[in-house]
Amino acid sequence: MQNAGIITNGLKKNRLLIVFSFLFCCSINSFAQRATIFGKVTDNNNKPLEFVNIVLGDGKTGTSTDKSGNYELSVPADTTITASASFLGYDSYSFTFTLKNNERKRINISIVENTTNIQGVTIEDNEVRSTTFERLDPKMAQIIPNASGDIGALIKTLPGVTSTNELSSQYSVRGGNYDENIVYVNGIEVFRPYLTRTGQHEGLSFVNPDLVSSLSFSAGGFEARYGDKMSSVLDITYKTPTEFHASGSISLMSASLHVEDKINKFTYLVGARQKSNSILLNTMDTKGQYKPSFTDVQALLTYTFSKNFNISVLGNYSRNSYKLVPETRVTESGTSEKANRMTVYMEGYEHDKFNNGMGAVSFNYNPNINSKISFILSAYQSVESEKYDIFNDYYLSEIETEEDSDSYGEESEPIGTGVFITHGRNYYQSGVYTADVKGSSQLKQHSLQWGVQYRFENVYDKIDKWKMVDSAGYNLPKTPDSLGYINPSVQPDYSMELKYNVKAINTLQLNRVSAYVQDSWKFYSKNVDFNITYGIRAAYLDVNNEFNISPRLTFSAYPTNWKQDILFRFSTGYYFQPPGYKEMLDKNGILHTDIKSQKSIHFVAGMDWNFDIWNRPFKFITDVYYKHLTNLIPYTIDNVIIQYHPELTTNGYATGIDMKLVGELVKGVDSWISLSLMNTKDRIGDGNYYLRPSDQLVNFSIFLQDYIPKYPKFKVQINLMIGTGLPIYTSEDELFTQEKVFKYTSYKRVDLGLGWQIVSDETQSKWQFLNKFSDVSLVAEVLNLLDIRNKISYTWVTDIYGISRGIPDYLTPIMFNLKLSVKY
Repeated sequence: MQNAGIITNGLKKNRLLIVFSFLFCCSINSFAQRATIFGKVTDNNNKPLEFVNIVLGDGKTGTSTDKSGNYELSVPADTTITASASFLGYDSYSFTFTLKNNERKRINISIVENTTNIQGVTIEDNEVRSTTFERLDPKMAQIIPNASGDIGALIKTLPGVTSTNELSSQYSVRGGNYDENIVYVNGIEVFRPYLTRTGQHEGLSFVNPDLVSSLSFSAGGFEARYGDKMSSVLDITYKTPTEFHASGSISLMSASLHVEDKINKFTYLVGARQKSNSILLNTMDTKGQYKPSFTDVQALLTYTFSKNFNISVLGNYSRNSYKLVPETRVTESGTSEKANRMTVYMEGYEHDKFNNGMGAVSFNYNPNINSKISFILSAYQSVESEKYDIFNDYYLSEIETEEDSDSYGEESEPIGTGVFITHGRNYYQSGVYTADVKGSSQLKQHSLQWGVQYRFENVYDKIDKWKMVDSAGYNLPKTPDSLGYINPSVQPDYSMELKYNVKAINTLQLNRVSAYVQDSWKFYSKNVDFNITYGIRAAYLDVNNEFNISPRLTFSAYPTNWKQDILFRFSTGYYFQPPGYKEMLDKNGILHTDIKSQKSIHFVAGMDWNFDIWNRPFKFITDVYYKHLTNLIPYTIDNVIIQYHPELTTNGYATGIDMKLVGELVKGVDSWISLSLMNTKDRIGDGNYYLRPSDQLVNFSIFLQDYIPKYPKFKVQINLMIGTGLPIYTSEDELFTQEKVFKYTSYKRVDLGLGWQIVSDETQSKWQFLNKFSDVSLVAEVLNLLDIRNKISYTWVTDIYGISRGIPDYLTPIMFNLKLSVKY
């Protein structure tokens, strides 16, 4: 971090900062002289402490330490200042200093555990540990090598989270599907596009990693204040700027800019992102002219009228365009003994647009230090369209697999040919308008929270799509004299048919009202600290005249007389998910507005254990869970498309165990290992159970960080993911009959990042112009290091022998990416 004087002088010499200023109308910063203090906060055992508050004497300016205990704070120069470091369970530490203009001073702080016998004080703040939430470092999302470049890459490494598509930011949690997860940014629910059919269409997720201050995730058993979804909660808070900062990054696939500042009572936080991953898409089997363009701009503006009242505005605009002129596709599949090759010659064009915007204004009032009331108005608007006409002329052949043959690897025998055409003219528009009132009060050992929300949703959907195949459904017509024609008495059918043809215009208006109240109560015995969070949530949906009540409870116990730092917790709750437009729409474009909420009862028992290995901090987290599922809407998945079947209902369960070990395998940097075992099934009535489309028996991930000894500025990150195959269902008939269940092959992927931190607080560059930045990093990524061909779906064809063959749709192969990032 640099002071205002350096900013003023540096703008003339540094073109990148001029770009920041021009694009974002940046900071009319104070010309007061500034200095900087920085350092590390540790305990009396020299362990770094996270979330320690460093506050100047005025009580208005401060910061907190990161996971490594590091902090940095801009302060007035040529002034004697007293600051303090404080953390729950430790004695406060005060220190005084005077710095010259532009001076940077390291002040390392060691605070000791509070020896006074105060109930509820522990070495670590147990408020987070006692819940089902895991607090994550948002900086990790920018470090993990991945193809998508968003927060989702970090979430996918967590236990209980399943994803088998690196192009998509979506994930399923403990047997649920993508639509069962809820995401909040600054207490406001955010949404994603509706019409996306593949991961290639998704572009940028809502959350901008450059703007994130805190990040918490719960895989189940969450509190009543979190909304009406059945699987998980991602709770994100954006930064509150205290001084000027800026950052930028550019890679072969994306670019981003961010700027923030505080000017008297006004703060702003602005970020912009641009992504065009055509270089990645061109590595896939389908070749053509890819022109994807994804743009996102966000801003958080806050004005503080007094210490008791402020107004905050959060805005977002996203413009996503996907264009494709396909040319050819060549896909090989099978085994080393029997292999096939499908060659497709394509003509046509696809142009998809997904534009959406969100705006929210929050009025925040603090009557006193222990109470807060917020009134939030928000609006979300989405306009999406799909236009495509693709002509496909395909040839299916067997490949010679005998290595001794002169034609080894060449096509040996044609076994199928045909034509299919896909057409779409789909248009979707929706609006979500919400009014919230929320409040909280701290009453001695109780923390009370409550809220009321009204939401209006309006949907217009025009569907026009069809697919034409040849008379035999991807095969040659069997004339009476053809090979494979087995019934000469039946007249052959030479007609063309539509495999599907959906035309519909739907409108839907929904009014939802919800409310919650919850209390967190801390109480203590001689040797155990207890924390109970109990609450109730209620909701009403007018379209089906349904009213639901959801009680929820979390209980934790922390033995204070044990040598080991272990916390136990148990959560349960009755969760419901009222239907939306997507759940009501069947495959024929017909709305079923009378369906009721899907329901789930959660039982989650867990443990959180802090310990040391090699004098370094480690944490082991585990949860055992069972979810009783009722009134479910069955569905099938194709790539990222979830097709519900609202004319049917099922009951089922999901059960499993999640485990995570996180710590400093290498001193100073965190790594972790996650392992999940799960089984989830459904059934109709009293029929036989069948595997849910999200059933993944084993999910294993490792994220490792390392650096070269004596050269810590050279760093390595490895992200490994392994997940057993998901069930394959091509229709709802296969979903329910389960005569023979096929599964995808296991999803296996390794991404490698090789980083060079050119400039940091501890290192300087020989190129002096770079030293004006607080951080300059260059990262080379090798995506899909082992070049494993993972499958996301199948194209089903029938050969001339009447055999149905699944031709896999592969995900991305090995690819190289280069990323440069700077911070100021």
